[in-house]
Amino acid sequence: MTEAVQQKLSRNGKRPVALAGGVQATISGQQVSLKGPKGSIARTFRPEVVIEQREGALHIAPAQGSGQAGTQHQGTTRAILANMVAGVQTGYKRSLDFRGVGYRAEFKDGKLKMSVGLSHQPVLDIPKGVSITASSAQRCRLNCLRVPSLGSMWLRELMIGVLASSMLPNCRRGAPGGAPLTAMSAPGP
Repeated sequence: MTEAVQQKLSRNGKRPVALAGGVQATISGQQVSLKGPKGSIARTFRPEVVIEQREGALHIAPAQGSGQAGTQHQGTTRAILANMVAGVQTGYKRSLDFRGVGYRAEFKDGKLKMSVGLSHQPVLDIPKGVSITASSAQRCRLNCLRVPSLGSMWLRELMIGVLASSMLPNCRRGAPGGAPLTAMSAPGP
């Protein structure tokens, strides 16, 4: 009966993660280290899953006796590993385009200073591991190995800060009354 549940719940988790493009993996218990052309990443995974390297790919399976928790974490572990492989192989890129008269960005000394039509110029510290190249005053390219560094955490904080101070004058970090900002007023991850 457990086998039938695992097959039903882990369709994506059973697919192997291919190690192509010069990516090397080292597995030590629950610790997985990946090294590729863009750099290296290491992460410790939950004990409910077993990660093996076979035939040039990483295979994820629920640990013996982990029950439903193993099947629940199998797909998540596979997605995280696939993102890690993509990060060390090609890296992640985002582009910030500033459009409008007087809208521009400056990057120096690890800080991003933006002129976006506010009474003040927001200055943001760049997280560790993120590199910025400014091709012009209106375009910045952000590069990183890890998805969370470029994705929802930092860019959402950036946009919430800019939108909250420009579009919603009565709130700082949320909507009036302390409620979080809605998807209409801030972009999602």
